[in-house]
Amino acid sequence: MSTQLEQVLDLVSRIYDSALDPSLWPGTLTTYADIQSADAATLIARSPGDEAVDFAAAARINADLLQSYAEYYISRDVFLAASEKLPAGEIFLSSKHVPNPVLERSEFYTDFLAPDDRHYVMSPIMQGKEAGSWTLPIMRSKRRGDFETEQIKLADLLGPHFKRALQIQRVLAPAALAAQAHADALDCLRIGVALFNSRGQVIYLNRSAEAMLAMADGLSVVDGQLTASRRTETDKLNRLLEDTIHAGKDDLPTAGDPLSIPRPSGGPSFGLMVVPIRPQQPSIGHHLQDHVVKAAALISNPDDRSAAPLQALQSLFGLTRAEAAVCRELIGGSSVTGAAVRLGVKAPTVRRHLEHIFEKTGTHRQAELVALLLSSIVTYANPDK
Repeated sequence: MSTQLEQVLDLVSRIYDSALDPSLWPGTLTTYADIQSADAATLIARSPGDEAVDFAAAARINADLLQSYAEYYISRDVFLAASEKLPAGEIFLSSKHVPNPVLERSEFYTDFLAPDDRHYVMSPIMQGKEAGSWTLPIMRSKRRGDFETEQIKLADLLGPHFKRALQIQRVLAPAALAAQAHADALDCLRIGVALFNSRGQVIYLNRSAEAMLAMADGLSVVDGQLTASRRTETDKLNRLLEDTIHAGKDDLPTAGDPLSIPRPSGGPSFGLMVVPIRPQQPSIGHHLQDHVVKAAALISNPDDRSAAPLQALQSLFGLTRAEAAVCRELIGGSSVTGAAVRLGVKAPTVRRHLEHIFEKTGTHRQAELVALLLSSIVTYANPDK
């Protein structure tokens, strides 16, 4: 097999790898530019219908310059204007389709191309407003000269691969964005969330769960399994996960009994509840089964006094900042005296704040107030998110 053929086959592989991981595009475009003896390469994808730039990558073109193209110079690109008149599948050549006097008088050339000695441009034409369009310009300096027949044939050969890769990327992008949005939403929760596959292995932890495990005080992940510090609780957790994950498909999914996970430090025990996940999904290959979520563990840390943001308590119940601080201490389990010590005030001051809090929240006893606070939305928010 010739060296050039090996390079082309490797490039085709890189093209499809980039569809799965768009951060690889700059390296792929660098390889393409090198094979074509070009100084630089860009890949511009435009949205269906409005033709706005929705993706851009480049090799040997500075990121600020690429951004300026997407925001400004695209509307002054004489090459793009000429290429849009060509049928799909044609190869655009600047020397053939844009007269040199027209090019050198254009703002696009004088301000965008000429400063970096870009003169000759070649790009396959793959367009259609309904499906979106893209261009793959590679550039050469005047010194290096125009593209020749060999480079034109290779651009024609590789163009459909670039187009297909971008179509794949466009299909996958919404799923990736949705997955990130789901993760971000879970990170907004005060409560810890751990997701498990069919083998009971942890495949995801939200930010709160990671913080609880980082304490190394009652819970950890060992060989992919969520493990308690005591064997008794670990065995209970494993049985609960097993029953939840492998319940028959006709069984009504219900949450298991809550577990209390003691902490070696002597702090308040973690509360843990396992709930089933029954995803509606098409059949998938066996190799993907380990990525399918079958159960979730919800973990609470009663000792987390920072859980309720002061501003949220103030907004929801009309409290002053001092009153909100008292509420947060009560949520964490402090008594009036304990809250006073932690806040650096006297107990009568806390009692006075408590009277105002009762009035504003419509409660009459401390237990009633704490129950109200714990059921409010503010206790579910992660203050660090």
